[in-house]
Amino acid sequence: MNSSDKYKEATKHNWGKDPCGSNLVNDEKKYLSKEYFDELDRKKFETDKWKEEEFKSFQIKGKKILEIGYGMGSDHLALAKCGAVCHGIDITEGNRPIAQKHLEMNGYHSELILGDAENMPYEDNMFDFVYSFGVIHHTPNMEKAVQEIHRILRPGGACWIGVYNKNSWFYRCMLLPTYFISGDFRKMTIMERLSLIEYPNTNKDIMVRLTTKRELKKMFRQFSIDTIKTRGLTRGSFIFGGRLLTDSVMERMSHWCGWYNIVRATKKKAE
Repeated sequence: MNSSDKYKEATKHNWGKDPCGSNLVNDEKKYLSKEYFDELDRKKFETDKWKEEEFKSFQIKGKKILEIGYGMGSDHLALAKCGAVCHGIDITEGNRPIAQKHLEMNGYHSELILGDAENMPYEDNMFDFVYSFGVIHHTPNMEKAVQEIHRILRPGGACWIGVYNKNSWFYRCMLLPTYFISGDFRKMTIMERLSLIEYPNTNKDIMVRLTTKRELKKMFRQFSIDTIKTRGLTRGSFIFGGRLLTDSVMERMSHWCGWYNIVRATKKKAE
């Protein structure tokens, strides 16, 4: 097994056993019930409140859209509620029935498949909009995933892609210092330490790639880039004093050193 396949198998195993977000609702008795999904959705969007405004801006009613990495379906449901004609692809087999159930309990449907973001089984120019949040930084060849997004978008179609920020407060001011101070650098590589940030925090083989805005501009050079902005900062990102920061201060800081870089880009029309 080559290193690329190793990372993909680690991803399937990790989130097949513990779906991303499943740690947010700790009542096993109501697992996968309507009540469970409602609480999951609420907690996911409480963590990233800024995403609500992003969804309002998408203008995807009646549009054919794809989500890469639908997980348990919270963001996918939000996309469906925008009136989109939804499709989804995810590398983890167990996510499909969970996400489908989540949608159906809320009266929606999507064409969900199992697949790899680096080699998507879709025709060229098939989608009006591609959405992916916190996903393609887990694939070994992120550049190939971006090329695939470009291929499957129609000319004039847009994408909204959120990935981890290398210049975030979490990485620069928390993870890196504690990696050295704790002595973890003697036991594991920084890549392995990064893997352990992903729930359930036990798998050192998950691919976790951090990128800067400059790197993303290069990666998305085939597109017309509308914006690259930084968002996503919580009070839990601070060892001390996070609770003392006002909402307005947190909001301003999130634009500077948030955990996510968000690329919004459009596939250029042929001249």
